[in-house]
Formats: sequence, structure tokens, C-alpha cells
Amino acid sequence: MKKFTLLFLACLFIFSFSNAQINKGSVLLGGGISLATNTYKSSSNESKTKSIWILPSIGLAIKENTILGFRGQYGHSKTNSSPSESLQKDDSYGFGVFLRKYMVLGKNFYLFGEGGAGYNNREYHQSAAPDSRQVVKTNSYSINLYPGIAYAVSKKIHLEASINNLVNLAYSSDTYENVTGSSASTSTSKGFSFTTNVSNSVPLTLGFRFVIGK
Repeated sequence: MKKFTLLFLACLFIFSFSNAQINKGSVLLGGGISLATNTYKSSSNESKTKSIWILPSIGLAIKENTILGFRGQYGHSKTNSSPSESLQKDDSYGFGVFLRKYMVLGKNFYLFGEGGAGYNNREYHQSAAPDSRQVVKTNSYSINLYPGIAYAVSKKIHLEASINNLVNLAYSSDTYENVTGSSASTSTSKGFSFTTNVSNSVPLTLGFRFVIGK
């Protein structure tokens, strides 16, 4: 993950040397999508995971190269395991605001840094047998920072790659429901968390932006 750390440091370094490229008053429409599949095998178990993240957004250039906007997100993942026949499903949605600063890297290439705040709702289900399951429901509020790189295909279209939630501070409230046979139990927890995603498991999110206006 060293290359992602260097990318982040480069964003900070180049910031003061950049020239404006996106004019004040321009509107940016776009989004991102992240797809992942993973297969794990051992001598006694095999599991397959598929996941998708969709991240729509809209922003306004409040000054040259500085975008203030609104974003949403939807995520879904599913894991099947055998021969245990267990199933895990994870669904979430959320929305928030963001501030993004673009910095010139070279012809048609830009680095950017983005910070935002948002709300997320998540529901996780795990079943190990027909009469055994666990459900976790989470409501969270977060502040996050991450870097990325963009390429201007034309004056109106930008393609980009980013590392979502490189740094994340969150407050969450969780409800746990466990059911085994005819018995059930419920518990709750609340707390703060701080995470930095600097491992090879961090998904690279691909996205696009349409630049409308000035």
C-alpha cells in the first residue's frame, strides 16, 4: 500500500503549486462504482464473496478548482460458504456532503484530496443453519479524508480512481439480534472509532465526473 501513501503525500505537496482548472460556477455530476470478488479455500471450507458499491455525487465549484457537493452511497455484499452452507449478507446506504480540491499533475491529469461528513445505515445478516441467525443493525456518522487521481478525457468528462475512507473517524450505534432455535437475545452498543485503510485489501474505486457550465 506504499504507493497509495505516496499518492496522499503528493497531494499535500503539490497543493501549493497547482493552477486553477475548473472554473467557479461549474457543476460536476458523477459517481463511482467498486466491484470485488474473492474466493477463499482451505482443507475444510470454501467461501465466495461478491460485493458492489455505487457512489453518486453532485458538486458546485464555489471557487476555481474547489468543489462543494452532496454524495450518496449504496453497498451490497454476499458470502456463501460450503460445506457449512452459511450465508452472510451486508447491505448499506448513506448520504453526506464533501469538499474537494483539485491539483494539477500534468497535461490532463490531476490529483485531488477530498474531505466529507455523512450518515450511513447498515444491516448485516448471518445464518449458519435454518434455525440460527444473527442480525446487526448500525447507524453511523463519520468524517473522512481520501486522495485520488483524475484524467480529463475532454473538457466535459473526467475519469478518476480513488481510495475511499483512507482516514475515517466515526460514531456508531449498533443493535445485535441473535436467534438460536426458539431462544432470542438482543443487545446494543455505542462508541467512536478511528481507522486508516492502508492495507492491500482497500478497494480502488473507479469513478467519473461530467463538468457542466463554465
